[in-house]
Amino acid sequence: MHIRLIQRNKQFSEAEICGMLSDGDLLDYHEAFVPLDFIDSPALRAKYLKDLFRPNSEPIGLALAWVKNGGVPPTELHFITPRKPDSKSC
Repeated sequence: MHIRLIQRNKQFSEAEICGMLSDGDLLDYHEAFVPLDFIDSPALRAKYLKDLFRPNSEPIGLALAWVKNGGVPPTELHFITPRKPDSKSC
């Protein structure tokens, strides 16, 4: 899976990046940005959240709805971290 990244000052000016971010056309991705329309499948949206926010957690609530349905990402992301099985329990 290849994600096409957009970097500041290489392809677009700072003003262009800011405009695309405020219009909702880009999402932050580490030190670069990724076009929102590229993240067009549940697998890519889940990968984006895990890579950027919580690698060992699962999205819940609005974050999970975004992973399943797409559209504009929610402004607040919520995650749950699955508990590891206790080796002492039955």
